[in-house]
Amino acid sequence: MVNISAMSTQSLRQYHRSLVLRLIADGTATRTDLAAAIGLSSMGVTRIVTELMDAGLILTRGKRSNERGPGRHSTELEINSNGAYFIGVTISAFTNELVCADAVGKIRHRVPFACEDISNVDDVVDAIASALENLLKLSQIDRNQVLGMGATVAGIIDQSSGTATRADYLGWKNVPLAKKLKRATGFDVVIENFANALNASKHRFGVANRSESTLLVSAATTCGSSFLQAGAPLRGFTNEAGQLGHKRVAT
Repeated sequence: MVNISAMSTQSLRQYHRSLVLRLIADGTATRTDLAAAIGLSSMGVTRIVTELMDAGLILTRGKRSNERGPGRHSTELEINSNGAYFIGVTISAFTNELVCADAVGKIRHRVPFACEDISNVDDVVDAIASALENLLKLSQIDRNQVLGMGATVAGIIDQSSGTATRADYLGWKNVPLAKKLKRATGFDVVIENFANALNASKHRFGVANRSESTLLVSAATTCGSSFLQAGAPLRGFTNEAGQLGHKRVAT
């Protein structure tokens, strides 16, 4: 639960902007609907919408007729898919790649990256930074339109500190991966356990959309699981809650 009363004015504005974007992405398409959903005045919502339109993040897509009778038609809003981009990274002992996704989550391009010694974190980070330049060139997007990077790792992740606390298949222990990637790429970075990231994507975009809680079990070369409660991963004190143990699957 977000404690709005404890936020600074700047943090509160950022929170409301992100909330408006999320609501528009979920289909809340008019200023009137947004004001009702957030609990802000029409003027407050209009100011936020104007800021987001000036930043190129949202567009108008026409007008909705007033079903309650005569009066002004409501302008509908939508996310501008070309308004911003995100970089996704998969790091494992078997598959390593970068993807560029647009503002509505559609993957535009992907490139693999190779590292001779996956246990050498600095070599992995250098390989990602090099592949990133190729990806940006291939995608033909302005680097300034990239809002951040998300990296999934097959291991136990402390997301709050951006640390891979244990990734046995990679030979990693207590690796400050988010800081290393930010230093190498210049982008803000969030890292997540692979199963948690997969579960979150299903909850946000896939078959579990709008579900209150979801349990995901993945079985491939490694076996893992994730439990989302109210849309957030259940992590536990050691960030291992819901994990099956990343064990090899017998063939």
